[in-house]
Amino acid sequence: YEFDTLLTTFNPTKERRAYEEVLLPVACKQNLGIIAMKIMGGTPKYNRVGTEGLPGVLVGDGPGKASPDKLLRYALSLPVHVAVNGIYDHKQLKHNLGVCYNFQPLPEPERRSLQVALHNSDVLLAYNKPDYTRA
Repeated sequence: YEFDTLLTTFNPTKERRAYEEVLLPVACKQNLGIIAMKIMGGTPKYNRVGTEGLPGVLVGDGPGKASPDKLLRYALSLPVHVAVNGIYDHKQLKHNLGVCYNFQPLPEPERRSLQVALHNSDVLLAYNKPDYTRA
């Protein structure tokens, strides 16, 4: 079956690197529409009550975290057509739109630096854990 689009996770953690280095070039070669999701790491739990953790587990200060601006710019600097990230309120929406309206691709040294900084952050991602369920 020939697909028109590819929907997959893209963020700077080591677990996602193969998606960027292997899957993305194949998708580009096949001229697929590429949709990036979980660009900020997703929420701590899939079936949660409340909004704690939004916009994503990779967002914040300190080791293994980054600003939402950098994570959004990282994803949009890839050859993707759409980048999906969860938002909670209009403030986050306006902030993300500001990043998009003033978009500057993340230079390669900054991309690599972000990958190094978030290298082991995949342990934070709920969808990488064995007990991750959609129930």
